[in-house]
Formats: sequence, C-alpha cells, structure tokens
Amino acid sequence: MNSRFAPLSPDDPHTAGGYVLRARLGAGGMGRVYLSFTPGGRALAIKVVRPDFADDATFRRRFRQEVAAAQRVQGLYTVPVVDSDTDAAVPWMATAYVPGPSLSQAVEDHGPLPPVTVFRLLAGVAEGLDAVHACNVIHRDLKPANVLLAQDGPRVIDFGIARAADASSVTGTGASVGTPAFMAPEQIRGRSATPALDVFALGNLVVYAATGHTAFGEGHRDALFHRILMEPADLDGCPVELRDMVTRCLTKDPAGRPTLAEVLGFARKLTERETIPLPGSWLPAEIVASFTAHDTARFTATRDDPPPDAGRRVAARSAVAPAAVEAGPAAGTAPRPGQTADKVTPVPGGGESGVGGKGVLAVVAVVAAVAFLAIGPEKVLDTLRSSASPTTEAAPRATVPVAPHTTEVTPQAPSSTPPVWTPTAKATPTGPKAGCEQAHQAIKTQNGRTQDVKDAKKVNTQQHAFADDLDKAALEATDPELRRVLHDFAADARAMGTNYEASDAAAKAGNAQSLSDHQAAFSTASDKMSSDLARYQSLCR
Repeated sequence: MNSRFAPLSPDDPHTAGGYVLRARLGAGGMGRVYLSFTPGGRALAIKVVRPDFADDATFRRRFRQEVAAAQRVQGLYTVPVVDSDTDAAVPWMATAYVPGPSLSQAVEDHGPLPPVTVFRLLAGVAEGLDAVHACNVIHRDLKPANVLLAQDGPRVIDFGIARAADASSVTGTGASVGTPAFMAPEQIRGRSATPALDVFALGNLVVYAATGHTAFGEGHRDALFHRILMEPADLDGCPVELRDMVTRCLTKDPAGRPTLAEVLGFARKLTERETIPLPGSWLPAEIVASFTAHDTARFTATRDDPPPDAGRRVAARSAVAPAAVEAGPAAGTAPRPGQTADKVTPVPGGGESGVGGKGVLAVVAVVAAVAFLAIGPEKVLDTLRSSASPTTEAAPRATVPVAPHTTEVTPQAPSSTPPVWTPTAKATPTGPKAGCEQAHQAIKTQNGRTQDVKDAKKVNTQQHAFADDLDKAALEATDPELRRVLHDFAADARAMGTNYEASDAAAKAGNAQSLSDHQAAFSTASDKMSSDLARYQSLCR
C-alpha cells in the first residue's frame, strides 16, 4: 500500500509560520500541502500558496477575505481552518488533518462506492456545503479531490479558496478557476456564483462516486464544456434511488436546482439515520484498510519512545487483559475511565505468539467475534456467557472474556464445517412483511461462510458482505421501521468487522491508543447488534 506522504524535496520549504513541515501531502493549482503538527501534537495540513500567486496583490486581498470567511465555518463535515498568515512573504493556511483518502483516490483505487455508502456521502457532503453556505462562502471547486473520506463521514475541504484565485491575474484574462468536469453552466459562462453552483457540482460528485465516471464524461475542456452546456447528464450505473434528485441537481438553469435543504431532506429519507455512523462502518472494507497509509504516527516518534517491539508488547497487553489482575476491573472487561489494573501478568515470551509468522495478533473480542461470525447472532449471548470468565459481567461485552487462570487467549481454528444457525420459531419471519425473509436469508448465508478469526481482513470482508445483504433486505422492506432496523443492523455489522481488522492492524503496528479506540468501537457495535437483533425479531415474528 502506497503511503500518502512524500518526503520533502530540496525546493520545499521546511517551515511555515513556525510550523515544522514533516512531509508533502500533495500539490494543486494554487500550491502545495504539507503535514505538520500543533505544539499539542494534533496533525495539520498546511497549504502554502504558489510564489506567483503570492506576488499578485489582487490574489492576496481576496485570499485574506476568503480565509477569514472560511475560519467561521463550523460544520461536522468540513475541515476547520485553524491558523493562517495571509500577509507572509508566501501566504499559507493550516487546517485539521484528515487521516483518510480523498474520494478520487478511493474510487481510482477501489472502484465505485456501494449505494449505501453513496447515500451517506450525499448526506455528509450536503451538510458540509450547508455549513459553508451559512457563512456566505461558496465552494466553487467541489470535486472528488476536495472530499476526504474519514472514518466517521466525509469532509469537504478547500471551500471558498478558489474565489481568490479566480480574481487573480495569474489565471489569465477571462479564465475561470475550477475543475472543468465539475463546473456548472453558469460558471463556464462567467456569471455570478450562487449556492446553486455547488449543488450542480454535488450532483456530479454523486454520479462519480456511484459509477466511477462524471456525469458529462472526460476529454478536452472545450468538449466537456459543450456537453455540460448542451447535453443531458449520463446517469448510467447511478442507483435508481438517486436518479431523480441527481437529475434535478444537474439542471442547466440554476433556478431549477433543489436547495441544499431539499437535498438534505432527501438524503435523510435514504439513510433513515440522523446519527453519525460508528468508525469505519459507512465505508467498504478495502477503503478502511487503506487508512493505515494515512496514519501520522511515524512522524511523531521521539527519542524517548519505546522500541517497536515494546510497542507491540504494550498493544498486546492492552488487547488481552490477563486473568491475574489485582484491584482492577473484572477480567475481560475494559477499565472504566480513571481505573487501572494494578498488576498485569505479562504474556509469556513477550507476546510473540504470531499469526502466520507476522507478529502479535491482538485477540480483540475473539469469543464475541467467533460467536457472532461462526454461530450466528441468535446464539451470541449464550455463547458469550458460557465462554466468559465467571467474573465477567452478566451482560454481553465485546472485549475479550478471558478464561480463568489463563494469561493468553488463543483463537481456535473453526471446524471445516462451520456451525449453521437454525432459526428458532421466535426468529423465523412468518408474517407478510417484505424484507423479513430476505434478512433471514442474509443471516443464514453469513452462517454458511467459513470463518478464520486469524485472518482479520477476511473476517472484515465477510462482515461487510453480510451487511450488504442486510441493506438489500432493507430496500425490500415496505415498513419504515423494519427498513431502519435492517440498515442499523448492517451498519453495526460493518463496524464489528471494520474494528476487528483495525484492532489487529493497530496491535501489529504497536499503536496502543488506536488499539484501545477500535476495541471500544467494536464493543459498542457488539452491544448495538444485540439490540438490532431484538428489534428485528420483534418486527419479523
């Protein structure tokens, strides 16, 4: 997997406004973007403008105005501008760093996104644009490269800055700043920008995410402009649920496009969820796996940091809470905030039990994962209780329930013929509700898959396949409540798989904080799945 970070070249600056630049993140028409950190350790993306823009007085004035406006934007799906110096010899601005790929990277590397992911992308980007417009800023250059995919949703970046370049003499007389394939008709004609310009780009962005191509194709700029101005959008491959709204967004006349409020209302009906998804649960497994290429941990090491092997041992002990714990939390449960275990028996051999010879496997919720993945959600509670230590809480937990008098948990390889869950009468959908039988079949299919808990990536992929089947069942449901339940069930299944694989990766990298975060997210998803199952049963009796 290629890293997102490039080393600094001889012509790159080494500082910007006192911030030490650690690596180059990318480059664009206005300048280059670098990785840096605040004194407190938070990662930043610092954009340093091109010298020819810096020498243009009109650009500087407009850049100052736009940065000031962008600093007022406070949206969940935008990236905050945290610092800037528009009067420096070379102006720069700093935003929070988002450790995830751009939409363009994700589609280029992994292909079009699944419909459920596109639905949430539409909702998040629309909400981000709404926050931008609330501060009287128009993005002007919304495109796949300016949407980052974070674990908890998309982020809109570079809003408003294109306007500064648009006013600069550097771009040439009569030139418009923007990406040709994503420009609106009025932008091509050089007319005044309104929020409808960003709505047009949003419609095109959704087509790209869902199909891998833009609504008006590729090619020379003049050919693109002709198609945007004169021809209908190409929506081949676009999910049927999106076509009417996307067609309205891509209307040639800006007055005929929907408002962002309308788009948001439509997106809420699609997702039927108004809460932020669990980390990673909205993205396909292969994109989540690519997040490691965006981890900044390698740039924060100091001379006082423990060696890599020590980090892996710390991570392993965080992942597997041994039974020999005095004055700490119950075995197999995570400590509450402020509560620590006084003594922990180390894993024999320094935690070097390997997985395929590649290092330590953090056995993150092995019993819970095996119970759910190989037996089925109907039996997960009984399996957890029978497998857990007597000191484990009665309620199911997704952290590792450790057997008494053991210091290490080793996953057992599944049998060649995995147990098949036979639904009880309680769970069998006998009523006429559409979607119940499809969900029932999705669970049976999941139980028929061969499981290998040592292969975290495969576990994650299978969980996402299960979630996709549940989402398809939800689309068949006519009862809004059942549709909501099945989408929740799918999101939580994805979260379990995603955080299982991410915990394994964090342990191998020796990143104890990331390991702890993903364990907590796995635990939350496991608890939610128990609730999802009960709701599904009650609706599909």
